[in-house]
Amino acid sequence: MEITIKQRLKDFIRPLSDLEYSQLETNILQDGCREPLSLWKHEGLNILLDGHNRYKICNKNNVKFSTLFIESVTVGKEDLPLDSIERAQMWVAQNQNGRRNLDANDRAALGAQLVPSFAAEAARRQIKLAGTRPNSEESIGSRTLLQNYSKVPQVVQKKEDIRNQKTAVAQAAELVGASATYVAGATKAAGYDNKTHTFRKPDVLSTIGSGKGQTKIADVMKDQRQQNQNVKLAAITKDNANKLPDEKSYTVILADCPWRYDFAETDNRKIENQYPTMDVDELKKFKVEFANGKKKAIDDIAARDSVLFFWATAPKLREALTVLEAWGFEYKTHAIWDKEKIGMGYWFRGQHELLLVGTKGKMPAPGDYARVSSIIRAPRSKHSEKPEEVYQLIEKMYPKAARVEIFARNDREGWDSLGNQL
Repeated sequence: MEITIKQRLKDFIRPLSDLEYSQLETNILQDGCREPLSLWKHEGLNILLDGHNRYKICNKNNVKFSTLFIESVTVGKEDLPLDSIERAQMWVAQNQNGRRNLDANDRAALGAQLVPSFAAEAARRQIKLAGTRPNSEESIGSRTLLQNYSKVPQVVQKKEDIRNQKTAVAQAAELVGASATYVAGATKAAGYDNKTHTFRKPDVLSTIGSGKGQTKIADVMKDQRQQNQNVKLAAITKDNANKLPDEKSYTVILADCPWRYDFAETDNRKIENQYPTMDVDELKKFKVEFANGKKKAIDDIAARDSVLFFWATAPKLREALTVLEAWGFEYKTHAIWDKEKIGMGYWFRGQHELLLVGTKGKMPAPGDYARVSSIIRAPRSKHSEKPEEVYQLIEKMYPKAARVEIFARNDREGWDSLGNQL
């Protein structure tokens, strides 16, 4: 019997290590090939589904083997006839999942390999529902099928989408017992194209797994998030490099407002601050002034996608939030600066300040590598200067972003400093 090997099916089988292969060969030479090779009868060919290593060893050593023809694959509660390459891939993946000791990383990669098969299966169902068929079963998932699918009425596509709630990712994850989140991460890392149902970087999937030299899916997803953030930030700031300050838009804004207090602290703050103190309404309407005399509101110098780090004291928290919103930002979270030295106060003796964070547009959060504790411990210095650690943290979060400090007391490399004709 002539047996055909299809690389598209073999790719779903995790290679054996040298030690595993040697042990399998020893066992076959001693005991014979006990398990039958699984074959798929398709278009006149006897295609090998399972037993590639056994088939190679038996041919090499003239060992007899038996065969078993597979006719269907069970997906969910359905027994589907094995009439397309995609369904054959499903059977191979399912069989691998049942026979091999795979961990979460191996299953994620295996599930991702199946996503195009399930996407093609969904297209096949929609074509059938619309009353059209691809030219041949082998073309399922190919350009021919996609061309046919594009002719399916949208209303039919919507009905089918409602009927089949599970996505290709979720179906693939279920088949191999993997986390849908991990399968989605592996699929994205390999550059899956929803239009062509192909991977732009298929080799990535072979690097994910539990084997020696392979990468854990969690690390792949972490790197992917960082790459996505870098791309977004590069797009946000790419036009700013050679612009004058009055023409720039800033991705990162840091502000330490000169609050006006209604009690005894006012005089002290006037002495410490280089700016006249301002009330809430003045801060809401505040415009930065440039060396050429131009003035712009904060919302106008903030990039479409940007982040505001906004210092506030506990007594001024409510007012700070209103100013943050008036400047065009949405409050997200805050950190606390522990000054490590107790101060004055009416209800409590203050020892901290708040660093509010607000975003505008679709500004991404910093990568995992730059996320630190929400408590920043640094001793207070003179003249209300804010801790150096905060500047360093922001620079680490957004190293290539256009940054500006409003009401700055000093110039800082890598930042523009704007305010009252600073």
